Amino acid sequence: MERLLAPLRVLRAKLGTLWWHTFLMFCVCRLGDVVNLYIAMVLVPDVLQEAELGSVIPLTKLAVLIGTPLGIIGQTGRKYISVFLVAGDYGKIRRLLRDLGIISSIVSVAIVLVFLVCWPAIQERLKVTSHTHLTAILIAATAIVTCWLPMATMAAQGLKGFYKLTASQIVRPVVRLTVILVALAGLQVAGYLLANVLSMAFVLAFLVVGLVRHFPKGFASRDYRLHVPEMFRYTWPIAALVIVQSLQVAIEPWIVRQRLPLGDSAGYYIAVMFGDIPRWVAPAMLPFMFPLVSERFERGDSTRGLHLQSLGFVLLVGLGMSLFLFFFGEWLLNLRPAWAEYSAYAAFMCPLSVIATADVLFNTHITHENACRRFRYLRFYVPILLCDVGLLYGAMGWALFKKWLPIDIWNTVEAFIHRDLTFILTFMLVARLVLAAFVGLDVIRKRSRGV
Repeated sequence: MERLLAPLRVLRAKLGTLWWHTFLMFCVCRLGDVVNLYIAMVLVPDVLQEAELGSVIPLTKLAVLIGTPLGIIGQTGRKYISVFLVAGDYGKIRRLLRDLGIISSIVSVAIVLVFLVCWPAIQERLKVTSHTHLTAILIAATAIVTCWLPMATMAAQGLKGFYKLTASQIVRPVVRLTVILVALAGLQVAGYLLANVLSMAFVLAFLVVGLVRHFPKGFASRDYRLHVPEMFRYTWPIAALVIVQSLQVAIEPWIVRQRLPLGDSAGYYIAVMFGDIPRWVAPAMLPFMFPLVSERFERGDSTRGLHLQSLGFVLLVGLGMSLFLFFFGEWLLNLRPAWAEYSAYAAFMCPLSVIATADVLFNTHITHENACRRFRYLRFYVPILLCDVGLLYGAMGWALFKKWLPIDIWNTVEAFIHRDLTFILTFMLVARLVLAAFVGLDVIRKRSRGV
């Protein structure tokens, strides 16, 4: 056994902590991706009706928006677990985890109540017609578990339970596939949501059990009151980030579902399933990047090497996949009859892949900056994202402004608007390219300063 493990130990030493665990997570995630790809590209298109297919993405992304308050709490907690870890204050970590659990429980109840009040209006706009009450309950549950899971993940990250994080990626797709096979045909979209909730709940339980068993012994709970003022200073920029990201993630597919025909929203689903492949990079790298960068920063070490390596890795994978989809996208869709029905949407796969690559690139940059307590990027990031979702939503609903604006102004704007998928994706792509330019300038500025 030692002889077999020796080459792996050599490889681990050469790669370093970040890239060793990224390599392991990448391999495990690819196994999970095979399962998820089978679900998304085979089972779902084969089983769901066209009218249901287009609602999958907006309903799942809606949970991200609903869980925004918990996302803010979780991001702040993740940072200070890392801070306390560097200082060896496990007692403070214990108290922080307890407080996060209490606060999150209260916020979770409030989120569910508000969502259920708003559900009838949401249901009408997203054209949900089957199992509506169950769908509402599952979306609320998804929002809660989606936000509790990062808290368990951040605790494992902060305590460097990297192997547990990797193992959890095996549990999730197995549970998800099992539930999908049982529930999808009968419950349609509600079955899809049920599989997501249960798979995340299993991972949450797996991580929590690991934390309880392996949390360092002999450390009594310690007060961290002196850190509260700086926690609040850290929270405000994090809140701005989480809010605008949640809006963008939820609103863009919402617009496609609400404003376009059912066939277009179904075609969008098919195109996204292939175009989103670059997003697979993030789960393999970001869980390990934040605690490692944070630890180096708190010690006063340089983080520039990890930053540039991570950005380069994302670009290499993402742009490579985008080129592949540009040349072979239509060929891919013609491989199966269920996909071939949407071959007209093959041209959208490449731009969606570029959009996904840009989003992962931004998240990589943001993860690095947050770990270093730097938030200058919010000066351009927040306005660009707000303009993206605000102008796009306004443009697709421009008819509503006709009675309030001078007819000449209204007609001038109306002439530029095309209510189709090409217009929406072009708008999304331009917003990403503008943002990429600002991120590039930010990286160059930091390099010139040696940061």
